[in-house]
Amino acid sequence: MHDLVKTLSPSPDLCGWETEFRQAGLDWVPDPMMLRSAELFVAGRHRCEKALGQDAARLWTAIEHNLDGVLAFFHALMTRERIPFIDYEMTYLPLVLQDKLESLALDVHPSGAYASIKQAALLQVAQFDFSRVDPSTTARIDDEKLCFGYKWEPSLGELEVDEAHRQIASFALGGLVFGAYAQASRSDHLLQSTRGNLFVDLAADGSLPPSRGLRKEGELFADLERLALRDPRFAVGREAAPPTVLHYLLARGVRNTEGMLEEALNLRAQSDWQRYRAWYRKLRQAWADGGHDPAAEAEVGAVVEELKRRIEGAPLHIATLKCNGELTAEARVGGDIGLAAAKAGAKGTIKIETKDLPVNVPHKLLNWFIDHLILSRHQKLLLEMSLDQRRFDDLAYGLRGAWMAS
Repeated sequence: MHDLVKTLSPSPDLCGWETEFRQAGLDWVPDPMMLRSAELFVAGRHRCEKALGQDAARLWTAIEHNLDGVLAFFHALMTRERIPFIDYEMTYLPLVLQDKLESLALDVHPSGAYASIKQAALLQVAQFDFSRVDPSTTARIDDEKLCFGYKWEPSLGELEVDEAHRQIASFALGGLVFGAYAQASRSDHLLQSTRGNLFVDLAADGSLPPSRGLRKEGELFADLERLALRDPRFAVGREAAPPTVLHYLLARGVRNTEGMLEEALNLRAQSDWQRYRAWYRKLRQAWADGGHDPAAEAEVGAVVEELKRRIEGAPLHIATLKCNGELTAEARVGGDIGLAAAKAGAKGTIKIETKDLPVNVPHKLLNWFIDHLILSRHQKLLLEMSLDQRRFDDLAYGLRGAWMAS
């Protein structure tokens, strides 16, 4: 168990960051816009309208554009040890998320190394041609920053950028700074999709390559996602990832966004979900070491095969019986049944042609057997979340209803 420190101030020497992050139970760096989308979702419509002074329709549009970030947050909540808030109060007015997370939240203040990291990032920004940015990308960034209450505008200093592009350049700079935090600590960097689109427009996606852990996770869960994902809007332009607890909660009737977080936190403390997190920790540790854990990864393959069987609905054929011989019976029916010898009270012999008869296991019995005796407890959770995800072909519509009512 990690000592749950409340604050982490990484040293100016970047060489020590990996050790410092791991000692604090931290192995990922979320984009502040990604974390904010989760906070606004959890806060619900009424609190967001009051705190941000924006109308509900506009706020939801911004959240909906970042639903992949909301899903990523809930996935991290169930599979990672801590949720880092990196100078969060410098970027936003906190609403509810950090208080709800209590000891899981970790304040991170990398002020000792910020200047050197930012200077290196500015050299990258200087290479960008901001005239290549699609106007729709710029418009979306401006609107999301306004809706999210985004206040962090890292200074460009004396960097020569024309006035029309300075804000977008500052936004790119922020992404590079957080990418450098992840690189220095050898942590996974979860980049907001809108900021990622900006780097694509700049043809600079190579400057923020996905971490090995995120890349290996995408490869491992690609087959499972192809089977479980039915909402086409989440099938394009995102890394493959396992289903999240958000599908699990929606499928069980949780319709309040703050209640979703509270229920997820309750589940997180249960033994099955602790095992799920421990299994994920084994996977990520092996990837971080440059290898992989064959036994842990094979468990995903077993879930994929079981999910295929349940989707196809084919019964499991377990044996074949060979029937032959004669069957002697006494008829106890009244009236003529169409056979001359089969009258009331008559006895007769029925010839049976020798043949093979398949023996199949009923679905309910087989599913119970696999759930309780074959799959491990964390495999069962993964299967349940996959089946729950298949129930939603318009996840945004369901989440919108929950957010509007909260």
